[in-house]
Amino acid sequence: MSRANGVPISNRPMWLAGRDDFAIHEFVGANKLILDVFDKNKQQLGVLANNFSETIGKTQTMLNSAASITPVSQSLVNNTLYFTLKINSNTGHKLPSAYPSRRVILHVTVKDSQGTVVFESGKVNADGSVAGVDADTNREMFEPHYDRITSPDQVQVYEAIMGNNLNQVTYTLLRGATYLKDNRLLPQGFDKATAPNDVKVKGDALTDPNFIGGSDEISYQISGLSSGAYHVEAELLHQPIAYAFAQDLFTEADAEIEDFKTMFNASDLKSNRIAISTFNVSL
Repeated sequence: MSRANGVPISNRPMWLAGRDDFAIHEFVGANKLILDVFDKNKQQLGVLANNFSETIGKTQTMLNSAASITPVSQSLVNNTLYFTLKINSNTGHKLPSAYPSRRVILHVTVKDSQGTVVFESGKVNADGSVAGVDADTNREMFEPHYDRITSPDQVQVYEAIMGNNLNQVTYTLLRGATYLKDNRLLPQGFDKATAPNDVKVKGDALTDPNFIGGSDEISYQISGLSSGAYHVEAELLHQPIAYAFAQDLFTEADAEIEDFKTMFNASDLKSNRIAISTFNVSL
């Protein structure tokens, strides 16, 4: 924690009136979206606080400290681009944490020497949906966990997908009986082989040898290219409310939900960058 001097704690006893070397306690979450909703709709929501821009900035700082992306290997062989990314988690809990509406998306773009996009996985649209993610076009489905991605319609999404008592996808917390998928990034020291049932990994990540405590490695194989130079950009994006989660909520006929839908759609903070990494590959 950062430190400050002369911080008033209490006027009784008097020696607490100006404490030095005080550890500054700043508690922020990861939900820039709702902070933005509060800030832009103060009058309607009866919000009195006026320091949202400062809090949003601190929230972004915390997000930036949560994870990083490291290129592990890259090559261009026989018109096919190969590269592997390592996603490093720096948190003491699963990422994303908290309410299961949250998800983290790995967005990867490859451009040729002319700046033309030749491959893109995980493109986030303005409405918060993600191109290629199954749940964003059909809420009864969800995107699986990947160890290797070969096409744009395959997207690595770190998330917890709830299932009801019939093992069907549900976005209603009280109907959640299990997880159909839980590939949220694990904290260092987490052993998925011995984890108890209430926190265990679910889905294809369980058998992915590169999905371990503290990190995940994912490979990309992009065919049909030509010799030349390519620029790769990989970014990790955090969404407090996944598109499918929001759309499921919006099906309810309720005036308050309609108000929130308007506020949600108006916000440009539906997605926020955690980390980014770029590199070049040429032949």
